[in-house]
Amino acid sequence: MGYDIANRDMTGGETMTAEEIFKGIMIAVDGNVGDVSEHLGYIRYWLAKTILAGKLKADAFIAAIAYYNCEMILLDKAGNVVPHRALTDSEALIADLAAWREKPVEELYQDVGWVNSNGKLNVRIKELRANDLLAAIGKLGLRVEYKDNNGDVIRFITPGHGRRLKGYSDEMTFDTSKSVAVCNSFYADGVNEYDENGEAVELYMDLQGRYFIAEYHRDAPEKDRVRAVQMGIVRALVNEYGTNKVKKKSEKSPSK
Repeated sequence: MGYDIANRDMTGGETMTAEEIFKGIMIAVDGNVGDVSEHLGYIRYWLAKTILAGKLKADAFIAAIAYYNCEMILLDKAGNVVPHRALTDSEALIADLAAWREKPVEELYQDVGWVNSNGKLNVRIKELRANDLLAAIGKLGLRVEYKDNNGDVIRFITPGHGRRLKGYSDEMTFDTSKSVAVCNSFYADGVNEYDENGEAVELYMDLQGRYFIAEYHRDAPEKDRVRAVQMGIVRALVNEYGTNKVKKKSEKSPSK
């Protein structure tokens, strides 16, 4: 089941890091709620460590996608799928991209800026960072989609039910439009959008793995705000309202 949200174009000005992408895949596919280290407990420690350090290798990134039974799909500017073998490592992917462009691998290295002024390769393919691989894909005019094991596109910015809020809390900036909506109290009784006090809350996780809530006021929107929250509150909200993965908004809201 994919989320109904907008995928970011890897060739555009606003790009996601490989670490952000993988965190988004974990949320979208697993539907688990916890801090980042808890999510990463599902995979091998060495992989978790590299993700948390922002040093995810390309081969580890590809292996991690396979771990969640997902696919990495490359698309050209016309939206056509670029053919490649089942992804096993970055070296095989690069070879397939060179074959697609009908040129030697060495020329592909030049096209993506991996050859220095002396004509020598300035990256080690086996040590290639995932972010460098994604940047190279973008330089070739391609974009990336990720699909879950049902074939649905995984999208990383999940809109919530409430209006967009952006603000500061604990010296951090939070923006609901750039975060994953986890759960909310809208229509908690199955009838009324807000509670008896005209209030509602929505829990979000941003792409840095930080949780926050958006507080809404039906009759006084000027009081709306975002607020960073600890894991105790996160778990309490999920226990109370479920998650968007388990309990979809259409199941909570009355039909119109």
